[in-house]
Order: sequence, then structure tokens, then C-alpha cells
Amino acid sequence: MAVIELLLQGFPNLKRDLFGVAILVAWAGFTAKYYYGPDIKNYVVLYDQIGNVAEFVCGNGPMSYEVGFMFFISFCKTL
Repeated sequence: MAVIELLLQGFPNLKRDLFGVAILVAWAGFTAKYYYGPDIKNYVVLYDQIGNVAEFVCGNGPMSYEVGFMFFISFCKTL
């Protein structure tokens, strides 16, 4: 998008429209919902199995990933 914008020097209306397209692409990419990506199936199962932070600290739940990542997922689920 930045390269295209550089090519549109002298066309302020097209640059404004390009900005709108860039915002739309970014919005669609960051708000894509569940099951987007090749490895999301692994993480959905983990999220469903893990409990809240209190359960995680007590050692209840799966421990198949790195501890910091598991804590982060548990914290997000608690929120």
C-alpha cells in the first residue's frame, strides 16, 4: 500500500481512497474470527481444556505447551 501511495503523488482523491482500502484490509485482517489459520485447531482445543488462573496455578489442566504461554492462555480465559 505504501508503494502504491508513492506512485499516486498528485492524485489526492485516489490516495484518500487507497487509505480507505488499507483501513478496510487491516480491519478485516485483525477482526477475522475463530478458526483462521493453519494451526488454530490446536489452540482452540487448548483454550477449551485449560481452566482459569487459579486452576492453572494449582497444576490442574493440560501442560502440553510452554508454561508462560499456558499461563497467558489461562489468564485470557479468566478475563
